[in-house]
Amino acid sequence: MVELMHFQPSTDGLHFFYVLPYSPRNALIETTWISPASFKPDFDAELQQFIASCVGSAAYEVVYQEKGSLNLNQTLAKNALHVASLGRAAGTLRASTGYAFLETLAHAVQTATSLKSHASIGDLKNWIPAPFKREALDEWMDTVFLTVLERDWSRSSWYFMQLFEKLDAETMVAFLSGNASWRQRLLVTRALPTLPFSAQALSLLFKHASKLSGVSH
Repeated sequence: MVELMHFQPSTDGLHFFYVLPYSPRNALIETTWISPASFKPDFDAELQQFIASCVGSAAYEVVYQEKGSLNLNQTLAKNALHVASLGRAAGTLRASTGYAFLETLAHAVQTATSLKSHASIGDLKNWIPAPFKREALDEWMDTVFLTVLERDWSRSSWYFMQLFEKLDAETMVAFLSGNASWRQRLLVTRALPTLPFSAQALSLLFKHASKLSGVSH
């Protein structure tokens, strides 16, 4: 059975599993953490325990396994003459979710289209590809969301469950994939607890205003 973001209780970070079947007896199973870099999960033990909870005492075989770790506070590479940054280096990895696939594809198409148009007019000598740009509001919402998670990891899965329970599937998918409309962004903010997120949003706005005015605290 498909399991999307099967949350696990934890005080060290946001922890969940994916189960993505592709036949009645085969599936991709993934254990995922969004957590401080200092925390080192025991991925092998987690997977063994989770698989055992799914299949009981039945025998199973792991036919392929891979691991990966991504820094959500990424340092972006700058485009230069004839050099295009793509994927995570371009900033397509969304900090609040770790999702990047759709935006990476869209940016790759944008870069290829730009290259083709410059080539068609013989202007490749001066071609500098356009950088990937995320909506400023989405960047700000991601910062607010992650900061609140970091303040109390034990409530992180509950915050996500609030979104899943109060939002329709279309809005949730649009938010996670970075394609939310203004209305859908408003629905996301209304689905989350008012106090911690409003306080953090105001704090970030105050810090930003202080930087712009040259005031230090």
